[in-house]
Amino acid sequence: MEFDQPEPAAPVMAETRLRPCWVSTMALKPDMVLAKSVSAASGGYATMSLPAGATLAEETIGQMIVKGIECVAVLNTEPMSEADYALATQSYEARLGQIFGPERTEHCQALLDALLRRGPMPC
Repeated sequence: MEFDQPEPAAPVMAETRLRPCWVSTMALKPDMVLAKSVSAASGGYATMSLPAGATLAEETIGQMIVKGIECVAVLNTEPMSEADYALATQSYEARLGQIFGPERTEHCQALLDALLRRGPMPC
């Protein structure tokens, strides 16, 4: 029996600075809102299923920790300003240039290109 349900299509965000944030369950706070659904299973049985848009309560966060959920996507309620995000993007691109170096294999270049398209984490 399959418990995974298809993820609803997320709206395309014009700016990467507005993307959802991935947050460790240990750093979650009550009233945060899930940007993606969360599910957990044990012994083939669903033990937790929360839809995108659910508001987190302290008890729910505790259950996630007990069930071994490490991180979840929450809505980005405090996006960086456009200027700050531009600076973060410059820093991100420079750091990736240092990590990947000037000579790249085809596979490394493909990974670098994907990371550059993704942009820095907005939170």
